[in-house]
This record gives sequence, structure tokens and C-alpha cells, in this order.
Amino acid sequence: MKLYYPFFSMLLSSACLLSAGTNNTTDNFDFPILLDQTKTLSMNEHLSMLEMQKFQMGYDEIFWFNRDFEKVRHILLHLMDSVGKIAKYCESKEHGNEPDISQLINEVFPDLLMHSLQFANEFDVNLGVKYEERINSNIKKITAYRNAKALREKE
Repeated sequence: MKLYYPFFSMLLSSACLLSAGTNNTTDNFDFPILLDQTKTLSMNEHLSMLEMQKFQMGYDEIFWFNRDFEKVRHILLHLMDSVGKIAKYCESKEHGNEPDISQLINEVFPDLLMHSLQFANEFDVNLGVKYEERINSNIKKITAYRNAKALREKE
């Protein structure tokens, strides 16, 4: 993945300095990037959830001006825009059309991840841990539901 932004390395260094000495999730983190000679940013393709969360925090320090509740509200507005794009896709499918999915793939899905990472950082939550907990909770609920349904069908 390449992000094009001039002088990004200088800005990224500043973000690392801004986060130094804090107790947030960017502590002691080396941003997993390679800056080539054309000033493009290449991220490792296999970042862990925590690495993505830390990278997002550094990115937000540089490029997002909103903080605290203002940031949460602004992220929510972006999420509503993304959900609207999904709704537009679904409505088009409901009317029998075959809408172009490139906007969903190239913008909406990455934005949903980005905004999830931002929310997690804003509320100081390890998203990877919470994702695992949520999946396990869903597995338990669905398994219990299916088992109860199977018992009712046997009666």
C-alpha cells in the first residue's frame, strides 16, 4: 500500500516525538514504513491489529486536527457517509441493478477499518483484544441458539 505525501518522513518523525513518553498505544513503537526516494510511503502488508492501531495514532497526530469529543463526532460523520454508500449499493441491488463495487472496495471498507482504529485509539482500547472477545461471544451465542433450536426440533 502506498500513500503519497511529500515530506511524510519528517512529519512522521514529529509524530513519533509527540508520542514519546506518553502512556498511549504508540509507546516504543517504530512505525512499520519504508520511505522510498519518490517520497511515497509503503506500509508492511501484514501489520497486526495493534500495529495498525499504533500507525493510525501517528497518522492522526499529523493529519487530524480534531481532538476528544470533536474527533469522535467527526469520525461518526465519516462513518455515516460510508454507511450511506453501502446503503446506496444495497438499494441499487434491490432494484435489480449491478452497481459498481469499486467504491466500496477502494474507499468504504478501508475507511471502516480506519475509523474503527481511530475510535479504539480515542477510547484507549486494544481493538484486537476486543475483536477476539466479540467473536468468541458471538460464537457462544450462536452455538447456544443452534443447540436450543436442535433440541426443540427433536421434541
